Amino acid sequence: MYEVALVIFKVVQWGLLIVLGTATFNASRALLKNSLVRQNRFLGKAAFYVALMKLVSGLGVFLSSNTLSRQGGFTLEKILQSPELRFFGIENTLGMLVAMIFIYLGVTQTRKTTTVVASHRWAVSCFMLASIIVLVIMLWGWPVLT
Repeated sequence: MYEVALVIFKVVQWGLLIVLGTATFNASRALLKNSLVRQNRFLGKAAFYVALMKLVSGLGVFLSSNTLSRQGGFTLEKILQSPELRFFGIENTLGMLVAMIFIYLGVTQTRKTTTVVASHRWAVSCFMLASIIVLVIMLWGWPVLT
């Protein structure tokens, strides 16, 4: 069960980077052309839902961990002692929540801006920050995932 959850987590993680990269590229291309692109909202919403899938799959890996069942409980001390449990239970969860906030801001605040340029600028900055956070989480957890 743990291995299947880990494979799902890795696939969703790379999918999230691809969707965020596509959303950032699309918004920056529209910013350079000063044109209104409807795909920004679709790609932003897709990135949000893939980020949610990464959050849930990370919690699935956390709950199906062999280390958790061997230690026999959910005490914070036991979770912090294991690098695997700490990454999936705390670091990945908090990082993904922050990245989801930036993705959500990138999607919703683009509707509230007055100009097309400001809308795309806001989307590019929020999607870029979310991409950086996801990439940092990936690199931070690399020893755990290998």
